[in-house]
Amino acid sequence: MAAAPVTDTVFKDTHLFVSWGVRGPELRRAAEPAPTKAARKALAKLSGHSSEPHLRDVFVANQTAAAISVYTMLSAAAPGDAVFFLCDSQEVLEWVVAALEIRAG
Repeated sequence: MAAAPVTDTVFKDTHLFVSWGVRGPELRRAAEPAPTKAARKALAKLSGHSSEPHLRDVFVANQTAAAISVYTMLSAAAPGDAVFFLCDSQEVLEWVVAALEIRAG
């Protein structure tokens, strides 16, 4: 099993933690796929947050919303916040990851 995606990053001079996953057949955490649950758990562990207001969940329903959601949520986040992008499908997840512009190093 691949490591859960968690990024420790800086956006507009604000230090943040970011992760993402695909929703399950129902919009309930209990129905989320194992990789999504693992990503949430890894995000909470790395960031040191397990609840609001420092752990923000964002549902991204379609590709059009991906870039807007990423920019809006990262702009609104406070230093040290953790942001989890829950995507409606694998295709939407790929757009969210592209919008995050993750670069190695």
